[in-house]
Amino acid sequence: ALLKQRRSEQDASAARERGARRALETHVDEARRAHDALAGIEGALREARRAGAPIDPRQHEAASLYVARLREALRVKARQTEKAQELHEQTREHLLRSLQAVRALERHRDNRRREHQQERQSLEQQKQDELWLTGRRSSWR
Repeated sequence: ALLKQRRSEQDASAARERGARRALETHVDEARRAHDALAGIEGALREARRAGAPIDPRQHEAASLYVARLREALRVKARQTEKAQELHEQTREHLLRSLQAVRALERHRDNRRREHQQERQSLEQQKQDELWLTGRRSSWR
């Protein structure tokens, strides 16, 4: 019964770990896309400056504001990714503990089964020995 309960907990832990892993992957992908978007915009602005393209002060201000917002969004996504990473690690550790608990119970069950089988064999051998001795005694008389 305890082994069944631990296996159920293991299954639940595995499901939580898969969900946490998917969430982490989503956050990593979003952070990568935000980083790529920011790098693309900054690169385009640098190229425009190098090319000597005239930039209207209002456009420059709007672009600067947009880049600042993208940087802040990138920082937020980085924090979310860190939290998702921590959650994934916690769920992974819980899953590992569940796996270890199930394995320990399975080993215990197997050991008990082996011990029981050895006891049965020992009892059977004792019976055989007693029968043999009984047969030998009666032939001595």
